[in-house]
Amino acid sequence: MFTVNQLKTLAASAEFQKLLAEDPHLRELEESKYDRRDEYLGLRNAFRFSFSLGPLELHPPTPALWAYLWATGNAYASDCEHADDLDTDIAVFLLSKEWEELEHAPAEIAAAAIGFCGKNGIDYEEAKNLICELISRAFRPLRMLPERASEKTSAPPVFDIDWLTRLCSIVARECNESASHVMFEMSLGACCSYFIQAMRRKNPGTDIRRRNNAELCREIYEYTMHLAKEYLRAGGR
Repeated sequence: MFTVNQLKTLAASAEFQKLLAEDPHLRELEESKYDRRDEYLGLRNAFRFSFSLGPLELHPPTPALWAYLWATGNAYASDCEHADDLDTDIAVFLLSKEWEELEHAPAEIAAAAIGFCGKNGIDYEEAKNLICELISRAFRPLRMLPERASEKTSAPPVFDIDWLTRLCSIVARECNESASHVMFEMSLGACCSYFIQAMRRKNPGTDIRRRNNAELCREIYEYTMHLAKEYLRAGGR
């Protein structure tokens, strides 16, 4: 428990409030709460309905597009926060086109995409926020998987041809579609949701589910208390 003075210190500390606002685990927990508007936007992502960005209509990424971004070193496939204007131009260009654009060489796509947002009167920060949101929503179903100790690693995820074909083959069997349809036509968000259903069938009895808001609020409280203790122990003011 905290003393009254410690609670006052925490409440008045801009540094501690900033720490809470920027903590990725807290952000993930908050984003996992049920919200009807959020659920609707998630459905739009799964349905691969378009999202407006200036004069353009962007579709959520497919598994093929996601693997392409990773293979070509686009920052959106590794760390949204560090994506630059060219990463954004390429991502917006491809999200606004049909998958056949992927047939072109990466250098040709980059050349065609340079300045794409500016030419369409799109603010780069607005575009970046939308792309990051589409990506976050796409992978959100995977948060239902139980965390395994073996998966706790600092190594960045790999989205290579093995990942792509494994995901598409699992989803194709699950929804009785061709692997090519899954790869090029289905949204990544829908694929991740079908993957969850496949894991449930393969591992009956495993606790693969979304936690309710009460559970999330309890974990948010406990984790916040942990951060507060660490902050005070380190001499935070």
